[in-house]
Amino acid sequence: MFNSCVLFFIVVSFAFSSVLKGQNNAAFTKNGNNIVEASCSEVSFRGGTSFYLNTTTVNSYGSAWYHKTLDLTQPFDLGFYIIINNLTSTGFQDIIEGVSFTMQTQGTNVIGAPEAGMGFGGIQPSVSVSLDMKHNLGEYDPDYPHLAIQSNGITDHSSAQNLSAPVNISPYIKNLAPPTAPEPLIMLQVFCKILWDPTTRTLTVLFDGTPMVSITKDLVATVFNGNPIVHWGFTCSQDYFVAAPPGDPAPSIRTPFVRFYFGKITPDFISNPRLDTCYTTPVLFRDNSIYDQNDVTNSINLARWYWEFGNGITSTLQNPLPQHYPGPGAYTLRYTVTNQIGCTVDTLVRKIKLGSKPQPDFSVTGTCEGVPSLFSDKTTVATGEPTFWNWTFANATPAASTEQHPAVIFDQPGMHDVSLVVTSEMRCVSDRITRTVEIKEQPQINFSYIKDCFRNIVFNSSVINNATIDRWHWSFGDGTGSSLAAPGHFYAADDTFAVSLTAVSANGCRSDTNTQLIPVKKIIAFAGNDTIVAAGQPLWLHAKVSSSHVSWSPPDFLSSNDIPDPIATLQHDQTYYLTVINEDGCTMKDTISIVVFAGPDIYVPSAFTPNGDGKNDVLKAVIPGIRTLHEFAIFNRWGQKVFGTQNPSLGWNGQLKGKPAEPGVYVWQVQITDFRGVTRYKKGTVTLIR
Repeated sequence: MFNSCVLFFIVVSFAFSSVLKGQNNAAFTKNGNNIVEASCSEVSFRGGTSFYLNTTTVNSYGSAWYHKTLDLTQPFDLGFYIIINNLTSTGFQDIIEGVSFTMQTQGTNVIGAPEAGMGFGGIQPSVSVSLDMKHNLGEYDPDYPHLAIQSNGITDHSSAQNLSAPVNISPYIKNLAPPTAPEPLIMLQVFCKILWDPTTRTLTVLFDGTPMVSITKDLVATVFNGNPIVHWGFTCSQDYFVAAPPGDPAPSIRTPFVRFYFGKITPDFISNPRLDTCYTTPVLFRDNSIYDQNDVTNSINLARWYWEFGNGITSTLQNPLPQHYPGPGAYTLRYTVTNQIGCTVDTLVRKIKLGSKPQPDFSVTGTCEGVPSLFSDKTTVATGEPTFWNWTFANATPAASTEQHPAVIFDQPGMHDVSLVVTSEMRCVSDRITRTVEIKEQPQINFSYIKDCFRNIVFNSSVINNATIDRWHWSFGDGTGSSLAAPGHFYAADDTFAVSLTAVSANGCRSDTNTQLIPVKKIIAFAGNDTIVAAGQPLWLHAKVSSSHVSWSPPDFLSSNDIPDPIATLQHDQTYYLTVINEDGCTMKDTISIVVFAGPDIYVPSAFTPNGDGKNDVLKAVIPGIRTLHEFAIFNRWGQKVFGTQNPSLGWNGQLKGKPAEPGVYVWQVQITDFRGVTRYKKGTVTLIR
């Protein structure tokens, strides 16, 4: 039939109704010596390895049976891509006897006869769709490659087991080698389908959609003895005859390769809208799987699709109709794409969340003019979570926000509209909710104060607008405060105090804080204690004042009359009047009287009465014109010193060792240096009277 060396490459893919199954790389049971692979994707046969010989015949054959059976009470639709390649090589001839698609009931460890048996010969009971490539006279083969339906492993076309006449398939065989190629490339490329209709009991074979052969026969009753459950698979037989040409004692044989390919598919899908989505939107699912293909085969032609949408609806369309769901919630989507023997790389399982429409709600705190109003989102969603907020505010800054809990300041008191639209994570958009928010007037306040000259201040609050004040809050700056509208306060020390006032109106709004810095200083005017001096003795006055604004009057005999500490030089008694005016306009006066003696001298009273009545209780020396007191001492009648001091302002209180001294006469003595530098000494007696 073929005069040249032929390498057959057969790709077979078929489809049938099937539930979803996972990928199984051991989907077929292998028998024989020429099977390379038997998986969900393909069944491959190869005749052997390379041989080096002169004259020999090499036989190889095998069978591969799928691990799932067919039920002939149900229809099936099986499809094959058939591609036969011929690659010639000088000096030898290699031939594929034939291949078949066979159904049988003997199990998965069955193999038929080699050579003309094509791997299914002798298997009983069986039905085979055979592609016979070799002209065997003993089999009554026609002189062309042919297609036939045969039963019970009988390959003889003259037998009653030959269920159809052989059909010529030569028109499907072509030389596809380039014109300049040294050898031809013979290819049979066809898409074959095998259809079984259990109702009419018709088995049909098509090439590229054209019916090639068909039989109507009760195969279950007449072939399979009433058993409708059959194993199915593929067989292949190859044999090679090599005759070495002269001068080539060891030619090389390149063995044929047969492959039944069922398609490779990686399932995937897309949806519009993207998942997860809102319940109100129908979901459109589209197949997005990856289909293995080349210039001969395309796995999409071998594909079967299966969808479970989770809503009680399934589909076997590649791109099903848009799906509606009964309500918001979670649904489980299952999707897979199988090849035509029901195998898949994976089944995609996706939890679909269909969200419900958000129910917007909010509350607000801070509804007074001039303070931030904080809006708290209270939106609820039955299915899903709120993820986007669209706020609009009338007469506010900002006028819009996408925050969940925004804060805004309204420009003026009154009624203002606030709107909110919420979108969930599944793109469900709520209705717009609009509410009117009342912004209440803020109190506008001020205060004044009146100070006296002794750190007393009377404060007085005032309201600038029409607010009715419910509570006042004073802070006097010294840690104390008041809630009166017009409080008075005494400050214990001079300082500058930050006095603050806030108010809360009857509508609950708080005013801004009004703060003023208030200097507080008590006025002081102390000219000094009355004193004595000697005539012409300079006297340094040391007034205590609280301001630099001072004046003395009369200005006579003073070194200056506008400073606190002028020097007075007197020849006769003098009284001076001190006047102090502070920054607050307070005025205070004081006097000092100065007795002037004719010259420096020492005066000591002749008696004193230390009885605690506040009169003449202490014995002091009066020493006008003194510069330095060297000693003022008192002795009793036995010459014992009972008192002594160098401080002219101190005197004896009539005590001796903490007890009252005896009444009687005591001796005193005084030694000084006067303001002229002259040392003076004087003594006398004093009577202590009790």
